[in-house]
Amino acid sequence: MLSDFEFNKVQGAVRFLVLMTLFDADPVQAEAACAGRAAIYRTTPEVVSAFKAAVGWLGAGGNGSVAQVQNLVGTFLQLVRARTVRGRLPLRLMPPNTSMLAIGSGAAAAFLAEGQPLRISKLALERETVALFKLGASLVWTKELLLSSNPLAERAFAQALLDCCVAYEDLQFLDPGIGPVAGTSPGSITYGLTGSDVVDSSGAGATEIRADLKRLFAPFTGSDAALDRAYVILSAQSAVHLSLLCGEDGGLMFPKIGARGGEICGVPAVVSAACTLAGSPGENFAVLVDPSRVLYSESPAVEIESASHATLQMDSAPGDGEQPLLVSLWSSGLKALKIVKPVSWRLAAGGGCTILRGMAY
Repeated sequence: MLSDFEFNKVQGAVRFLVLMTLFDADPVQAEAACAGRAAIYRTTPEVVSAFKAAVGWLGAGGNGSVAQVQNLVGTFLQLVRARTVRGRLPLRLMPPNTSMLAIGSGAAAAFLAEGQPLRISKLALERETVALFKLGASLVWTKELLLSSNPLAERAFAQALLDCCVAYEDLQFLDPGIGPVAGTSPGSITYGLTGSDVVDSSGAGATEIRADLKRLFAPFTGSDAALDRAYVILSAQSAVHLSLLCGEDGGLMFPKIGARGGEICGVPAVVSAACTLAGSPGENFAVLVDPSRVLYSESPAVEIESASHATLQMDSAPGDGEQPLLVSLWSSGLKALKIVKPVSWRLAAGGGCTILRGMAY
């Protein structure tokens, strides 16, 4: 849930998005409505400034700046990032759509004797490029919620949008069944793992889990990935199970892990609901990853669209022979908001990720 501190930090962005949704992304009407709510919005003057900037940019004079709008909405997206798995990992940042040379194997240093030549080491270079894809979130709201000046309505708006963005991005980032789609989306960092990078759970007991973790960590020995940089990602359910395991001496095997994360064998652990397979609520998986081997890129640009006269299909996957559920926003008194941000990620060549799957705990 959003804390008071987090909500106060993003309240200006939330109010901006509420008005953009209510007035079909028309900054002129939204600015007028913002002026009418001056008494309520006095704690967030940045909302008025953003609408003035947007109106000025649209006008003939071009006095406004879209950067001011992007910065305001960016405060909310920063909160989204902080809640996602990728926001909690120190990923390797890359400029978008730019080819770069990466060091596949590093140089070696040596002591130099007086008058003796220095040993030459060879760098193995690899060309890396991260192409951007559009990640979008679309939600439907009632006009009553958007028109309400009650702070609880704004908090409900913010919480629903936050949960939607975080859940979808984590799923796309981690689910081993999600592969890349050319021109549309990147695959998950676990997609396509084979051989020793894939470990099947042998059981939920202390002995089985100890053996599984040894196999999970093993590929990081002698590879470009490093355990001293690695993170474990697992579900809260799995983390709690590990926290309750006891060794032969009766002591806790993993005393530093819990429902909110911690450490497993000294490796930082991050919890995510995306580590439970969709459609299999009883089956979890865990991921060991070196974040420096995950290439990540994003653009500061943000697209915001709103609609009130569209007809939406409310079921993304209707069953065979079923008619899709179509809903008219206008006749139902609804509004739709869409936010799109260009992002991308992929696992670097040479690995750096292993998965423990089929966990019944």
